[in-house]
Amino acid sequence: MPAKIKSAFLKLLTISASVGLYVGLFLLFRPYAGDAVMLFSFLPVLAAAVTLGTWVAVFFGLLTFPLNALLLSATGDLVWGEMLAAGISSMLGLVILAVFVGRLFGLRKKLDIELSERKKAEELYKTLIEASPDVITMIGLNGVITYASSQNLKVYGYEKPEELVGKNAFDFFAPQDRERVMKDVTDLARGINRGITEYSIVRKDGNLTPVEMSSSVVKDSQGNPSFVVTFIRNIEARKRVERQFLTQKEELERTTKLMIGRELKMAEMKKRVKGVAP
Repeated sequence: MPAKIKSAFLKLLTISASVGLYVGLFLLFRPYAGDAVMLFSFLPVLAAAVTLGTWVAVFFGLLTFPLNALLLSATGDLVWGEMLAAGISSMLGLVILAVFVGRLFGLRKKLDIELSERKKAEELYKTLIEASPDVITMIGLNGVITYASSQNLKVYGYEKPEELVGKNAFDFFAPQDRERVMKDVTDLARGINRGITEYSIVRKDGNLTPVEMSSSVVKDSQGNPSFVVTFIRNIEARKRVERQFLTQKEELERTTKLMIGRELKMAEMKKRVKGVAP
């Protein structure tokens, strides 16, 4: 059975059971409780408000009048004058109850859906963040780390994200870079974004690692800066290749100069030899 059909069937079954329960209570306690037993007529209204919403509950609230009249008629206690006086006021009270309970459960259902959607979105964002090859860190305006992706552990050399969360983010930068990082983040909060910038960070073992970092400010609903998200990429391998390239370039330049110098000397010697030849 499809889920929607099953859900609708269960809702109708619940309402039918509540109506049956009320009829049973009416017939059982009518001889002892008198008209007070009609207070149980809120059961179908409440069941409808919870399962099918406000307008269905209002319908059941209106339905209580003919239902009570039918039950009183079945027991031989129907007096139309008393029924009109008490039944209509009771029916209006149940309609108000239906509107109140229906709206209350409607708001709760809407809130549950919003919370569920928000949780799904958070899980999606977290999955995307964890899948990113970059180091993603969320930093409060006070400089304290509030979130660190798993990639942080590889770059900083720590074993658990908890070792980073709660600490000052600027303490993880090389001493010679801290002032520049603080100034760049302050400028970022003011709307000045310097794009991708290179820094050096301090690993847990004390060694320095070159990185490039870009940052973005996340604002609240009022448009005020709330926190900073940083994206850091380890460029140690790239720097190593650059150093090797520069070393090879310097060696090539030296070799080239030596070869050119040797060729010049050879040419000069040939000129001298030709000059002294008879």
